[in-house]
Order: sequence, then C-alpha cells, then structure tokens
Amino acid sequence: MSVNLPSFVRNLTSLFIQITLMSMLIIGSYPVYADHDVNHIVQNLRGGLGSLEQRVWDCENGINGACPGTAGMQGPAGADGVDGLPGADGLPGADGADGLPGVDGTNGLPGADGTDGATGPEGPQGPIGLTGPDGEDGANGLDANYSAGFGLDLDTFTNTFSVDQAEFQRRISAACPPGYTIREIHEDGLVDCMPDSDTKYTSGLGIQLLGNEFQADTGFLQRRVSSICPIGQSIRVINSDGTVSCEVDTDTDTDTKYTNGAGINLSGTSFSADTGYLQRRVASLCPAGSSIRRIHIDGSVDCTLDENTQYLAGQGLDLVGNTLHVDEIVVQNRVEGSCPPGQSIRQIDLEGGVLCEEDTDTNTTYTAGLGINLIGNALSADTAYLQRRISAGCPADNAIKSIGPSGIIVCEADDDTTYTPGAGMKLSGNSFSTDTAYMQRRVSSSCPNGQSIRVINNNGTVICEVDSDTDTTYGAGSGLSLSGTIFSVDPALTVDSVSYTSARTHYYSIPPSEFVSAKGNPVSTSFGWGFAYPTGSGFDAMVAGVHLPDNAVVIKFTVYLSDNAVADITANLKRRTYTASASQNMAAASTSGVTGDDKEVNAYTDTSISNSTISNSTHNYSVRVFSSNWPGDASLAVDGVLIEYQISEAE
Repeated sequence: MSVNLPSFVRNLTSLFIQITLMSMLIIGSYPVYADHDVNHIVQNLRGGLGSLEQRVWDCENGINGACPGTAGMQGPAGADGVDGLPGADGLPGADGADGLPGVDGTNGLPGADGTDGATGPEGPQGPIGLTGPDGEDGANGLDANYSAGFGLDLDTFTNTFSVDQAEFQRRISAACPPGYTIREIHEDGLVDCMPDSDTKYTSGLGIQLLGNEFQADTGFLQRRVSSICPIGQSIRVINSDGTVSCEVDTDTDTDTKYTNGAGINLSGTSFSADTGYLQRRVASLCPAGSSIRRIHIDGSVDCTLDENTQYLAGQGLDLVGNTLHVDEIVVQNRVEGSCPPGQSIRQIDLEGGVLCEEDTDTNTTYTAGLGINLIGNALSADTAYLQRRISAGCPADNAIKSIGPSGIIVCEADDDTTYTPGAGMKLSGNSFSTDTAYMQRRVSSSCPNGQSIRVINNNGTVICEVDSDTDTTYGAGSGLSLSGTIFSVDPALTVDSVSYTSARTHYYSIPPSEFVSAKGNPVSTSFGWGFAYPTGSGFDAMVAGVHLPDNAVVIKFTVYLSDNAVADITANLKRRTYTASASQNMAAASTSGVTGDDKEVNAYTDTSISNSTISNSTHNYSVRVFSSNWPGDASLAVDGVLIEYQISEAE
C-alpha cells in the first residue's frame, strides 16, 4: 500500500538515512546492529521503515495514541557570525531646497548709445483751428469748374479739398487677440477679427518642431539650471539638460574689502537693505471701499474709508444714476452720412445723419498757384517746382549726387573733397578750429570795483586799470529823477498821448446771448452758444450794447444770420446822443428771401460806415436786429456780430 507521509515524517526519515550514511563515511563501517550481515541490516531497515509507516498511519487515524509530542522550547541563540562585506553605495538623495538669493551686485557701466532708429510715420493731422476773419475779396478768376482728383474730396459749399477716405486708409489703431487675424479694416482704423484656423508655422533658430508641437532646441539653447553646488564648491560645467558639475573653490582673493553705499547696511560681513532709506515692497492691500492712507517701513499699510465723492453732470453731459453720458441735445453725434457728387449737406440731425440738397454754386472758379498743376478739373502737386519726399539714403562713403522729381536719389562715391580754412579758421591736420588771432574768444574775466577793462586778450582774459574819471557829474533830464547816484523814471512824468506809427486793427464780437427783446419777449439762445431769436411771433427787435474805445474808427460791420423764413432780417449798427430820443444808423446789413435752412449761417457785411469815429462822451452805441414777422423759431435767427475797428493811439 502507498502512504502519503506528513512533511515532518518525511523530514525525520530523511534525517535518519543521512545519519546512517554519515556514520558509514565517518566510521568507515556500517552501523553496529544485532548482527553484521548486510542483508539482515537491510531487512531490519525495511522493518523499521514499515514500523514507522505504521505509526504514522495510527497517528493520522487516532489509533493507540501513537502521535509524536509537541515541539520543545527553542534553544539558546548561537554566537554571532563574522560581518559580511559592505554593500554597494545607495542612490543619491533628492536635491535640497535652494538657498536664499545673494545680494544684488552693483550695476554695470551703461552701454554705448545705440544708433538712432528710422523716422516713424507722420502723425495724424491736428485739429482745425478757429476760422480767421474774412480776407479782402480777390480778383475774379477765369470761368472754370474744378473737381477733386484721385484721393481727394471737394466740399463745394466751403471750396475745401480733403482726403477721400474711400481711397486712403486711416492709420490702423486696433489689433486682434492671440489666435485671431484681421478680417476687415474699416475707414476709421478699427478692425474686425476672425479665428486663425489654418496658419502654418515653421521652427526657427533655437526651436524644434515635432509634429504639431514646438519645443526648445537644447542643442542651441541652455535649459534652466536646476542644480546647485554645496558650500565650498562652485559650478565648473553646466550641461545641456540643466544639471551641473561642481569643483572645490580655489578662490585666492581673501583680502578684497567691500563698503556699503546709500540704501545698504553693513553689519560685520553681512550686507542688508537699509529700510530707513529704502521702502520695503508693499505687500498689503486695502479692502473694497477703502484706500491706502500710509505705507510703513515694513511694507504694511494703513487704510482709510473712501469719501463718498459726488459728481455732477455739466453742460453737454447727462447723469443717470451713477453713469455719465453725452447729452445728444447739446453735443453733435459723429456725422456718419455723406452726399453724392453734385449735392452738399444741408442739415445734420442729432444722430449724425445728413440731409442733402443740389449744389447751387456751379460757377466758382479755381486757378493753380505756385507749386500746383491744374489738368482739366484736377489739382495736383507740381513736382517740377516741389520736391517729392526723399525716402532713401546713400551707403557709407557715398554722397547724394542728384535728387529726381519723384524723390529717388542718385549716389556717387565720396571723391575725397578737400577743405581749406577761411577767415577766422585754422586747419591742423584734419581738425578745424577758431583762429583766436582773428576772432575774439568769449570774455570770461571781469574787473573789481573801482577798475575798468583796459585790454581784452585773445583767450578771453582781460587786463584792468584803476578808474581815473572820479569827478564827472551827471544830472537828471526831463522824465528822470536822480537820488544820490541812482537814476530812475520820474513818477510825475505825464504825456498827453502815445500814438502808433500806423493804426492798429482790433475786433469786437457780440455773442447771441447778449441780445434782448425790445418788446420784452423771451429770447432763445440755444443753450447760450448757438443762435438767438425772440420766442414771440410778429413784429419785434433784438438789441445788444456795443462798447468800443474812445476815438476808435469802425471800418467793417458783419452780422451772421440764419434765414429760412418768408420774412427778412435787418441789422443796424446805431448811435444815439444821451439827450435825443432818435438814433442814427452807422451801418446796415439785411437778408432777402429764403437763404437756407435753420442750420445754415451766412455773413452780411457793410463797410460804408457813417460817423465811424467813436465818441463815448457824446453818444452810446448798440446793434439792433429787426424783423416785421419773427416766426418765433430758429428759422430766423442771429448767430453773432463782428465789428472791425482801428485805433491810432494807446489808451
């Protein structure tokens, strides 16, 4: 029969056989048994094994209590064995934290100035200045019509040429964010953007492109240095991956002395910032509704509550809640519309739209002045008279030989031009200087009190001498006074008048807000700056005082009027004696028929002035604007008065 022995039985059997074999090897003979017959010994062994198997069977089946006993107590530990060989070095530990940064070194000397950059583009045109007074009428020109050539617009109402923004682009003043490109550029320089979906890129110097990914080329660029050397060592090599190789410091400089400058403290061998001189970085902030009141040396702050500042909307602004915006009733929106050729703007509404009308001026003629060409109806620059802008230069050791009408230059090599010194100049080698034997250097010396200059030397120094004139006496003439040795203007000096060598022209203006109604009707002045008209309809006159200097001579009377009504306006410059009830007309200007809409202003002038010399001692002066049928609205209105006068003597 076959029996599966437990592990401890198998181990015991193996041990028994090993002991037997060892005994044979050591003693040199078989174990001593009851007899020395080999067959008998084998038979006995077989019997012993069979008995052992029987005991194992009995133990496993609980027969006759034939199980071995429990393990005994562990014996004492044996003596320590000899030390083993040392193990291999472990892997290096992780890098320690970076040390504190060292103190900044002193600034190096400034580098040399770079070369001047190229001239930038011309800036935008500045705002148009105020309109000056009307000039004298010019002679009648030839009967011809003009039109705007390429890139120009012509305002036939004011005879003004301007740039055609449909042909020329205003300077671009906007940009697109990353990932977007410009899709459209508007006339005002703003742009429309769109996503950039198919832009192709290539790698340049120091950049690698792998598939769709750019990365730094460490064969060209140095990776960030991420390692440090221990104390007493310095970096010898920086590898391309940012690691370093260190070496022991061999610094032989042991006696260099350092001192602390402004803003630096030196305590022993330690430099630190002087917070009594420098401000520490401000690391604090104030909560919403507060502002910084004080910053301390350590960078902390003291806060204070914000005052509840109140704002008001002035002229041209509206305040709605906490928001200020432009008052479109007072401020004109940007004009967005335009008129086709042959028409001009008659009205601009509050939203910036325009109302056009057919041009009535069809016979204004223009002539080409100096530097201007007239070809057909188009004006252009005369490049035979004017030089186009020169946009190029010559290389080194070359000079400009000629400049063409189009601005293109022709260069030629410098032919080593020689120079000679003229009067007052000296030439030494290649250096010109002033000849002080011919020209006087700046006088840099002076003489003490009681002496005067006798000689001025070539180098600007002086030779002095004692004053010999010590008894000359002076007297004060007319208009002067003498006190001791000091002359001054006599305050008692009087003159009858101070006359100019030629009469001087001056201007006196009357704004619409100065006018009042002779009948006592309210006068609308369009917020004080536009135009004036009586709000009542029918017969009325508006009057404003005139205050000119005595003896002034009036030479021109101009009134600015808007007339889009059936009735007409007559404006008079008047004078009246202080005791008379009637007044006299000095000048007059009036409208006749409809001259334009209520936004069109025309000037009406009279230069035939009666009693033109002002005498404030005998007369007072005023402007009277009269209509027999005021409509009571802006279709018939006064936009201002301008009086031109001359004076021949100072007041």
